[in-house]
Amino acid sequence: MPNILDYIDWRGDLRFAEAPFCEVDNLIFSWLAYVDFGGVLSGDGPAQSIPLAEAGRRYAATHDPAEMEDSGCITRTSILLLHRMAQSRRYADVQLWGYVCRRDRDQVEQFAAVCCSCDGGCYVAFRGTDNTLLGWREDFNMGFMPVVPSQKEARRYLERVAAACSVGLWVGGHSKGGNLAVYASVNADPAVQQRIRAVYNNDGPGFLQAMFESEAYRRLQSRIHTIIPQSSVVGVLLEHSSQYTIVASDAVGMMQHDAMSWQVLGGAFVYVQQRTRSSEFLDQTLSGWLAALTPEQRGRFVDTLFTVLDSTGAATFDEMSKMGLSTLAPMLRSLGGIDRQTRKMLGEMVASLFRVWSALLSQQLALARPAATAFPVKKEK
Repeated sequence: MPNILDYIDWRGDLRFAEAPFCEVDNLIFSWLAYVDFGGVLSGDGPAQSIPLAEAGRRYAATHDPAEMEDSGCITRTSILLLHRMAQSRRYADVQLWGYVCRRDRDQVEQFAAVCCSCDGGCYVAFRGTDNTLLGWREDFNMGFMPVVPSQKEARRYLERVAAACSVGLWVGGHSKGGNLAVYASVNADPAVQQRIRAVYNNDGPGFLQAMFESEAYRRLQSRIHTIIPQSSVVGVLLEHSSQYTIVASDAVGMMQHDAMSWQVLGGAFVYVQQRTRSSEFLDQTLSGWLAALTPEQRGRFVDTLFTVLDSTGAATFDEMSKMGLSTLAPMLRSLGGIDRQTRKMLGEMVASLFRVWSALLSQQLALARPAATAFPVKKEK
């Protein structure tokens, strides 16, 4: 089925003056944020921007094709997207600027963003989670921390961008990038909020409930667009106040998080009416489990999980995959070093998850059974 690459083939000859910015452009810029523009773009303001076509040429000149092919799926497809955009009339002249990328193990922070100026405005694109253990740990921290470092950085970044330019703003991202877009926009200065045309959370996790109780959120709520695929897992984590827009995907299960699988028709997504049963079931299971845990329990679970993963010495999940069975010994040693109290707590948490899962499964099975006949049926002799 057609996806965002096909959209570039269809609409790539139409400049923004001929076909204004739309929701599919939003997803394209969100995916572009996964490209590592280090050495290609500066972190300076719009005066130092370069056309996207030039960024594509610089990237190709400074990166080994074999290295690009060996990168993770999201990085690889984002590079492909960059080159396809660079060859189109629609995107070749989009001005890229303000690239920032930082990873801080001490602060447990993974953050990156880039600005895309087009159609009389600027799309502020926040990168989602990369394949580093650091990035995933920060994601897990969202489940018990009111604010994580990348959210604070996203707010500061958005306000710097707003100070550097005077145009209207679209703010968005994919996965964690969508969460950062919402957080930054809701917590920005009111003068910045007035310039925001729309905020796009493309299959990104939600927030703790307190987020939705602020006046700042209510001011911006009508401009927040949450877009998820039909079997979404990441995009239904934690709480969302706004309604979802559900997009058809040609992938299966969690693989639908890959935005390259989202179906596109013309200048819009292909929509479906509801999520799959598996997505709803997993959502209910995780929500019920998290509701039964205190913030302290969630935090200790995350700390223990990533202590075990870090014991492998791998920095990314790709590295762990290549290490294969050699990761088992250090992880087992790390598990063996867990104190009795923590081990007991983890056992209780796993048991709690199983209880929630079992209760929901029983409900699903009960609903699936045919209803009993209202009147007895007379048997034939």
